[in-house]
Amino acid sequence: MVSTFLVLWEICLFKSGPEQVVRRKELIGIFAFLLLLLSYLTTLMVASPTIRAFFSLGVLASSIILTGVLVYVVLYFFKRSDRFIQTYSSMLGTELIINLIAFVLVLIGANLIPDDPIIQGLANVEDLDTVQFRLTPLVIAVLGLQVWLLTIRARILARACEISMLKSFLIVIGVMIAVAMLISIFQGTP
Repeated sequence: MVSTFLVLWEICLFKSGPEQVVRRKELIGIFAFLLLLLSYLTTLMVASPTIRAFFSLGVLASSIILTGVLVYVVLYFFKRSDRFIQTYSSMLGTELIINLIAFVLVLIGANLIPDDPIIQGLANVEDLDTVQFRLTPLVIAVLGLQVWLLTIRARILARACEISMLKSFLIVIGVMIAVAMLISIFQGTP
């Protein structure tokens, strides 16, 4: 398993491709479970009620399933469906690595907030502005991680389908939009 994570880290650094990941169906399940667990822990840190944590798990599980289906459809369209296991394992595994890094940033942010006397009594808007200013670098870092993840996914798909990065970026963004729309349809409007 350690060697698999090393390969995934090399994929994150754009030194390797999905073809280097071991072709095992179990990896999809393991990575999906670990992503759900990490999401649950992260949600518990930032959201108070556990109901929200379970709701976010449902949304993430739906997202994992829908993304898998759409990735399979894309691979099938390019006549590369035999590469699904390695491609989707790579996508889930690299997402897990990026989310672990984001989790560390959330931990840092959570540790900045509770002991801060400004937060204990937000007396006025200036105090709130100070808190937002302190958290801005962490928010930018997390957004940077999401751009990195988008680029990783596009590169994985480009190598799996043997297409250009531009086409791959457009497909990955299309898949993300489709997943978000489908989840919002299933979830209903507030």
